[in-house]
Amino acid sequence: MTSRVFFAIGFPNNIRKKLEEILSILQCSLPQECIKWTSTQNLHITLAFLGNIQQEHIPRLIERSSYELQNSKAFSLQLYRLQLFPTAKKPRIISLEAGPDHVLSQIANHLRQAILDSNYSTETRSFRGHLTLGRLRNPHIAADALHEIKLPTIPTIPITEIHLFESKPGKDQSYYIPLARFPLK
Repeated sequence: MTSRVFFAIGFPNNIRKKLEEILSILQCSLPQECIKWTSTQNLHITLAFLGNIQQEHIPRLIERSSYELQNSKAFSLQLYRLQLFPTAKKPRIISLEAGPDHVLSQIANHLRQAILDSNYSTETRSFRGHLTLGRLRNPHIAADALHEIKLPTIPTIPITEIHLFESKPGKDQSYYIPLARFPLK
């Protein structure tokens, strides 16, 4: 039996409320038929996506991830400007840029090593931290429209742990079940 799994940063409730406010502003500012919005409870920053793996391999993945992350330090996450992702010319996602880039990339690389050590493949493209707010049904949404939207400032977010989630299909959207948490020093 398989599970669809990924590593991610989740958010505390106070940040979810701020993100809900941002989603509300965007939903009022952009054509609804063009975007499938992410539900507030599903907001996260993916650090590494595995897809479907054998359930019996999850304990090894958790063990390897704990080892790889053992010296990783807690850090302050900042969510920046709105962006079309992966590029403005070929957008699939509306997201918020996330940083600091070097810290997120370092953690993502540790997780990639844990995935490889667990005999699974990983993405080879460089990591780019982002928070997916919605998926574009129509890629012709104008980048200019995003720049005109004024969003409230999101406070710096203390990140003290990373999660391994299982993604399960739901009625309207997937829902995520935490399988493991990895505290940061």
